[in-house]
Amino acid sequence: MEARDLLLACLDLGFDAVVPAPGHRPYPWADLGRVWEDLPIRASAVRVESLLEVPEGSLASSGEEKPARLKARLGRAAAVARALGTRTLILEAPRIPVEGFEEGLGELGDPAVDWSQERYESLRQRLDLLRDRFLEVTCRQLHALAGEFSEFQLCLSESSDLASLSGLDCLEIVLADLSRQEIGYWARPALIQARSELGGPNLGETLEVLEAYMVGADYSDSAPGQLLMPPGTGKVDFGLLAPYMRGLQNQRSGVLELSPSATAAEVEQARGYLERFGL
Repeated sequence: MEARDLLLACLDLGFDAVVPAPGHRPYPWADLGRVWEDLPIRASAVRVESLLEVPEGSLASSGEEKPARLKARLGRAAAVARALGTRTLILEAPRIPVEGFEEGLGELGDPAVDWSQERYESLRQRLDLLRDRFLEVTCRQLHALAGEFSEFQLCLSESSDLASLSGLDCLEIVLADLSRQEIGYWARPALIQARSELGGPNLGETLEVLEAYMVGADYSDSAPGQLLMPPGTGKVDFGLLAPYMRGLQNQRSGVLELSPSATAAEVEQARGYLERFGL
């Protein structure tokens, strides 16, 4: 789809902003800035990683090669953000190597993986043994990247891989440690809901703790093995989320993130559902 056609399609569906992200096929996102001058639509943020692919190298990677790949992805996202006039870049909380959960076996959105509270607790205990070392690496790398890309606000978001530093405790440590760098938080309520059903903190607890860092959120719903469902078809409480997104003191960005297989009718239905809560 040509850039202008994409923007017109978004406008027809009732959106006033887009969030570019890497995908299976390269897309000339920077071209949007050349065709939207007369259109009431902009970019509210740019994703560094795809929601549908596992990138190599993360904030918790050591050595040289893998961190260099993360930096290269960040550089590409920054180039798009400059072209589109936004300063918000969204990074996923890093996956870490946990024995028994390699090669996507920690993936929360894989319907083939049978998650139970016992399996989640086993993973959580292993994460607790490793997390301090990887939190230190993450904070150090994020500090360096924030300095190198100082014109942007970097935001951390939850990863769909449970073998990651996406837990509330980990995110709070990183965000507090880097408060001077003004690292933001981009919430993924569908992931928070799915984690809470396995014994993790619920959406209300997470938002209460991380609200001070919050820049925006994804609007998608969740059910077992599904994380990109239309709002209103799963268990996420969007009424609870709404005051954190729209109020006298905040006007945070919200992005409808659905499966690539979602139909236009499902998008319109999701929009109508979100409007009930002023989202």
